[in-house]
Amino acid sequence: MQLTPRMRLLLAGAGVALIGLFVVAGMLLAGTSTGNQPSPTPSAPGTLAPSPSPTAVPTPTPTPMPTPIPTAHPTPAPVGFCPYNGLPVYDASVLDRPAMLVQVENNPIGRPTSGLNSADMVVEAPVEGDTTRFGPVYLCSDAPASIGPVRSARYYDVDLWRQLHAMIMHFGAGWAVLGEFDATGMPYVNGISGAWSFYARIGPRAAPHNVYFNLQAAREAAAAGRFGYRVARAGEPRAPFAFDAGVTYPAGRAAGEVRIYTNSYWNFGWNWDGSSTSWVRDEDGTWAVDALTGSPLRAKTVVVQRVSETILPNELDPGGNPRRRQHMVGSGAGVLLADGRAFDIRWSRPSNGALTAFTYADTGEPVVLAPGRVWWEIVPVWSSITEN
Repeated sequence: MQLTPRMRLLLAGAGVALIGLFVVAGMLLAGTSTGNQPSPTPSAPGTLAPSPSPTAVPTPTPTPMPTPIPTAHPTPAPVGFCPYNGLPVYDASVLDRPAMLVQVENNPIGRPTSGLNSADMVVEAPVEGDTTRFGPVYLCSDAPASIGPVRSARYYDVDLWRQLHAMIMHFGAGWAVLGEFDATGMPYVNGISGAWSFYARIGPRAAPHNVYFNLQAAREAAAAGRFGYRVARAGEPRAPFAFDAGVTYPAGRAAGEVRIYTNSYWNFGWNWDGSSTSWVRDEDGTWAVDALTGSPLRAKTVVVQRVSETILPNELDPGGNPRRRQHMVGSGAGVLLADGRAFDIRWSRPSNGALTAFTYADTGEPVVLAPGRVWWEIVPVWSSITEN
């Protein structure tokens, strides 16, 4: 059949309409609108279109808590200073207890000694034959486990009591010595007489080298009033030394080792240890140690005082050796060991009731020490002192 122009026109219009219908239907099936929206990416054939991702909800960031600033705890101020070494004391009750000087032997049979490194200060003085004996002094320090070996007292203990105001704790003494103690009113506690529980014979050594002193038990006895008049008679603790933490020593002489000979066979030395800024003790070239710790005996400063003495041929010790009497009233020379150096000094004590004054020999200025343990050496005037 031959299409007329009218029929061709109708068919063309229908085709256009159909094409438009198909386009609209396709858009509806695809879920799009006729607006200016982006077309989605089609899914792969045979798969479902992915669900849209949910909108992420932001996690709130917690506000950090401020770091607390620790409360500063200032170092407590000391309530005082130990009279024997110048170190600060933080417990007032420490200064209220009595000072005690314990008589400790230096016989080679009794070495090593116990408790000397716990002492506030140590006194060393001659006995028969110009060998020496120790007098560790305890007031401010904690009590060591034991102190000893404890031996008998000597005349010079009267001078030490008068200057240090410490009770003398010993085990025995000559009758003439005890008579002088009583005549002067010196407070002493003789372990060989009286039921004193803080003296005991312990350890493997034979008598008389096995007596030891319990300082804590003695302090408890003092607090309980067992010493009676002795505490009041001892007096307020003091020492013939001045201390200053900021002290500056004079130039002096470099001294790495100082040896002291009190006779031809008895010698001991002090060796400077710069790492600990202290003097280390040796006995005839062998290091001296504290038996409680095994640590070398140490001192911050060493004060050597040369004194005259009288040999007493009519007073013999049990071994038949004449006793000595040291003269500590008067004046004389000495040596100070401090900060790795040696200094010539002078000493003067005008009367029994006075403290010994130490001055530098070249300037006459008073000797002032850095705080720390003092080892007070009292040696005969004829002693030999060498420096290296």
